[in-house]
This record gives sequence, structure tokens and C-alpha cells, in this order.
Amino acid sequence: MAESEYFGLPAPSISDMWKEAVSDGRPILIYGMGNGADKLCERLSSLGVSASDFFASDGFVRGQSFRGHRVLTYSEAKEKYGDFIVMLGFGSPRSDVIAGFERIDREVKFFVPDMPVSGEEYFDADFYKRNFSRIERVYSSLADETSRRIYSGIVRYKLTGSLGTLLSASCGRQERWGLFDTGSVITAVDAGAYTGDTASEMLGEFPGVKQIYAIEPDHKTFKKLQKFAAEEGECKINAVRGAAWSSPGAAGFSSCGNRNSFLKFDCRAGEAEVPLVTIDEICGGRAEYIKYDVEGAEREALLGSAETIKNCRPVISVSAYHRSEDIFSLAELAGELYGGGYRLYVRRPACVPAWDIEFIFVPDERSGSIRR
Repeated sequence: MAESEYFGLPAPSISDMWKEAVSDGRPILIYGMGNGADKLCERLSSLGVSASDFFASDGFVRGQSFRGHRVLTYSEAKEKYGDFIVMLGFGSPRSDVIAGFERIDREVKFFVPDMPVSGEEYFDADFYKRNFSRIERVYSSLADETSRRIYSGIVRYKLTGSLGTLLSASCGRQERWGLFDTGSVITAVDAGAYTGDTASEMLGEFPGVKQIYAIEPDHKTFKKLQKFAAEEGECKINAVRGAAWSSPGAAGFSSCGNRNSFLKFDCRAGEAEVPLVTIDEICGGRAEYIKYDVEGAEREALLGSAETIKNCRPVISVSAYHRSEDIFSLAELAGELYGGGYRLYVRRPACVPAWDIEFIFVPDERSGSIRR
């Protein structure tokens, strides 16, 4: 069957980067020395291979060691191994860092592994084959060519680890705001508000916004969010300490200050807890725009805003990169909550790896003037 018959997606019989790297036989070197590199080592170990060495950018190596290895410079790695495979063990949105990745990609076999931020399941060839029909349905429901280009590119990248494919599966950060009538937003919800950076962006894009409910679980970050809210004069920023969830309650919170933060439901006595809150309760079921970027809890946060979505039909932006299944399961769930009558878009700014994937649901009544 021709590949074009798969709506631009690769055929489900495709192989993946993991199988290619394991069978290649050349030494595997990991670029990086942190949590991502640790996770990558564990993944390789599960496949029966191990990294031969670790390196970092020449300007960052100052005698460090990692997992019993002295961290090499890239120049030292080339001199020591000659021909080898590189697997990237960290990420960045910075253009200068990405340019460095591209230089290495031109010189050696360079993989950018797609590793789930949350959950344990990897998006490999077997995963793709099992879930192909669901991925295909989401792809076929996308509303414009940009969405189809980005979505199919993300799928191809996840399977191949190709840096070029990943970078091409992106668009300008501001493109999302042209997909709906931003002037119709009076009340917005920012789930995963961090220090107020996304709320600040909303203030610049929603000319008629009167209030924003900003939800943030991390204690230290929340203090900065409160400061931002107190200093905003024209729009009421309701800073809420909590984690967006499907029902009220409490849970532990492991704060890493980054994408590796997560909720804990097996807390010991005396461990700090964070409130679990529902968006339905926080905004009283009334909002025209909801953003979800909640470190792998997007499914639960969506369920906790079911009544608001059903009754108010807001535009929603859902992060779809924390778990391997997010790129189809979150689209399915949000579509069920709406019950029809919406347009589904995918947007993603350039960054490495495939972070910041957004599903944007625009109900027909809020479409406004759409830029194609």
C-alpha cells in the first residue's frame, strides 16, 4: 500500500531508531550529562547495549565525570573514536545550541531520542503499530495543512530520531493566536502557570480579558506568580496554589523546577502536599480560553474541566508531549468532551527534542478570522 494512503504518516511496518542504533555496531556516545542522559542509559540497557562514553560541548567540559566516565569534549570524542553514533541526552529551545546540534549532525550519525517526560512507554515501532489507527484518526481530523505537516513530522521524528525532521515539524510561536477570535476572551485559565510567563503572554494577546485564573503547584514558583499577580493593574490575576486534577484532594509534589516535576500519590507521613483542584471549580464553569501544561497530568486536568468545556465551549490549548500516548489520547478525550463542532490544530515552536506540542481546539463559534 502506498505511503500516501496513510494520510502522510509513515506505514505501520516502519522500523525505528532504537533498532537501528542497537544493530549498527558502532560505539554509542551520549551527548550530555544529566537526568536525560541517565534516562537514556537506562533505555539502552533495557535494549541490551550501553553507552561507550559521554561528551559535552567543548566550552562546558571542566574535568567532570558522569557514571564513572570522564566527560570528553566533542573534539576528544572524535579523536578517540573516529566513527561513532551520537545520542542526544538533553534538550534546548535556544537557536545557538540547536545550531551546534546541526553541526554535529553533519559530521556523525546523530540521533535525537524521543523519551517520555512522564510514563514509561516509548514511542517506538511496536508502539506505533499498536496505536496506528488512533494516530491516523487524529491526523485525518486536523483542520489545516500546517497541522498535518507538524503532526506527521512529529510522528516521523519520534520513530527516526532525525534532527532535521524534528526541526521541520515546527512553526512560529505566535501562529497559535491567529487560529481564533482572541477578542472574545474575557476569562482565561492558565493551568501550569509557572511564574506568570504564559499569563503575561495572554495579557498581550487578549485585548478584552478581565481575569485570568493562574494555577501553579510548586511552592517557590507560586511565590513569584503571586508577585506577578499583585503587580498587574488592569486584569485580575487569580493566583491559585494547586495542581489541576479531575477531582479535589491532595497529593505530594516532587518539584524539579522543570519538565521533570510530578505529583506523588504515595506520600509518607509528614511529606509536603499540594491541593488538587478542578478547573470547573476554580473558574465556576465560565471561561473562553484554557491552557493546560501540567507535566503529564493533562488527562486528569481535562476531566476536571469537563463541565466548563461542555457548557462554555472555550478554546483550549493542551500540551501533548509529556507521555508517548498524548499525541492521540488527549485529542480523543478533548474531542469527546466537546461533543463535536470544533476545529483541531497542532502547533509547535522550534525546540529540541519534541517539546511544546500543542493541540488547539477551536469551537466553530469562536473561530473568528482564521489565518491559514
